[in-house]
Amino acid sequence: HKQAVCISTAAGAGMRSACKDIKDSMFFWGVGKTYTYGVAVKATSFDEIKPELKQSINTKMQSLAIKIKKQNGKVIPSLKAKGFFHISRMLNKKDGWNPVDVSYWQKEGWNKNVRPWHKK
Repeated sequence: HKQAVCISTAAGAGMRSACKDIKDSMFFWGVGKTYTYGVAVKATSFDEIKPELKQSINTKMQSLAIKIKKQNGKVIPSLKAKGFFHISRMLNKKDGWNPVDVSYWQKEGWNKNVRPWHKK
């Protein structure tokens, strides 16, 4: 049910690839929904950013905050995320895979019928 936000700024380019890398990591860490926002600020310091751009960023971030609040507790994992969970589940059912992970999965009940996206 977790949500994350990746905000990337740069003087020029590179925000999209930076956000994609972070979004991929969030997926593999089990985050159900990751929002991304990248903007070229055309500046090397906060003070150099044009006031109009700062206002635009502020407006977009307020809108994003509203989306996040509306989705609080309602995020469900994608089919892809559930598929990766089940692959990990099979790996963590095997003895000797990774004792720390196996122990954690057993404690959480994920190697049985419990799923992390079901409310407790």
